[in-house]
Amino acid sequence: MTTPLKKKTKKPSQNPRELRLNRNREALRRVIGGAGSQQQLARALGVPKAAVSKWLLRGWAPVARAQEMEATYGEPRLNLVEPSLADALVPVAEMDALE
Repeated sequence: MTTPLKKKTKKPSQNPRELRLNRNREALRRVIGGAGSQQQLARALGVPKAAVSKWLLRGWAPVARAQEMEATYGEPRLNLVEPSLADALVPVAEMDALE
């Protein structure tokens, strides 16, 4: 008698960079929610919807777009830009206070 094979499940990443990207994705989702949809956010920023989808997938938006989203939707730009860029600009203690 054989035992059934257990399906391997992917464990959540504990990588600090991946955790930051996930937090950025949450921030992007809040902005998208504030705009109403990805399409409406794209229209407001004057970019294709594919650009917004790309930002959500990779976990960060370009700095200029992050500034626009901060001004329009109130989400701090440091929650929207590439994590290593945010880390280079702000001390870690201040980043923790933003979250």
